[in-house]
Amino acid sequence: MIFNKEGGGPGTGTVAFYADRTTINAGECITVTWSTANVQAVFYEGQGVPGNSSRLVCLAASYTFRLRVLFLDSSEQEYTIPVTVNGVMPAGTGMLTGRLIWQTTGVPAAGATVVACGALPSSFGCPFPVASSVTNINGDFYFSPIPAGGYYVTALLPLCGRWYTLVDGLGIPQFFPVSPFIQTDTGARAVNCPLF
Repeated sequence: MIFNKEGGGPGTGTVAFYADRTTINAGECITVTWSTANVQAVFYEGQGVPGNSSRLVCLAASYTFRLRVLFLDSSEQEYTIPVTVNGVMPAGTGMLTGRLIWQTTGVPAAGATVVACGALPSSFGCPFPVASSVTNINGDFYFSPIPAGGYYVTALLPLCGRWYTLVDGLGIPQFFPVSPFIQTDTGARAVNCPLF
């Protein structure tokens, strides 16, 4: 939905806040998107965020998303998106999500094949794949529902020809724990083609 702050005029600001779906099944994921113009600050779920962005969110139960906007005239307005979740997630399952962006450009790494791996991956891929996903136009991927446990995440990046395992700041492959009914997010990861 696109909202215009009451009062008119060029300094009053505009806000667009929407989800790609507002009715889903338990464990499914949606993208919540917002864009603003002529505003001072934007807060998504209580946290300061850029004026134009999106989040991939998986839900186990119905939820209402909130976006609070501080306009140039110092007035505030809150916008909401209620999302209805039907059914329940299978017992013992959770959600694992993340976002891949190219390190050199910051552009989303769309079209990457991403695998949740139950054993340490190599440059040849995952020896024990549990689930697979493909990144969307925002570089987002998700595995949901996925059995609770712990996983490494590896990706075959477009045009790279090798698998890239998500690592920590020291270059050590990261292990991501998944709890029942909880969304674990790997965060936005800057990736590049590994050296051959």
